[in-house]
Amino acid sequence: ECEGESDVRGDREPSKEPSLFERWRERLRTRLTARLPEGACRDLLVAITLGRLDPLSPTDTEPFRHAGIAHRVAVSGLHVGITVGILGACLSYVGLRGPARSIIVTAAMWGYIGLVGSPDSAVRAGVMGTVLLWGPTCRRPSNAQNSIALAAWLLILWDPSALFDLGFQLSFLVITTLF
Repeated sequence: ECEGESDVRGDREPSKEPSLFERWRERLRTRLTARLPEGACRDLLVAITLGRLDPLSPTDTEPFRHAGIAHRVAVSGLHVGITVGILGACLSYVGLRGPARSIIVTAAMWGYIGLVGSPDSAVRAGVMGTVLLWGPTCRRPSNAQNSIALAAWLLILWDPSALFDLGFQLSFLVITTLF
């Protein structure tokens, strides 16, 4: 990983050569830091955008840790959903619809997921978002329950042990309840 960075989940081993997404993350962190006014708010914005605590000083992270909400800085499915929703709405507003909109939204979504380190919750949201986005684009009848089931099936096919992961179970429980 890039020097000084740590994964919020803490389960990644450092590699010798930073990946493309790690280099992009570092560039974005540098640009955000240079363009925003100095202070704790800037550092918090950078931390939330990139899903990493390292831009925050130990003094700034202590209240989050003490309150038990340091994990809120980590990028979750909600972050992905909000990002995709805003981008999709903006593209629709300017008149871009159909496959071109779906391609741009899908590419941006997966690019963002890669940029923030591909946490499990964001990957789950990405698969669900891709399935929900491309169903209507491919002129398939829209059925949220079937789309959610397909997303779960694809994730289990990729990693069968995901079925026993509490985060996986809760994610799909919440999404199924919402739809």
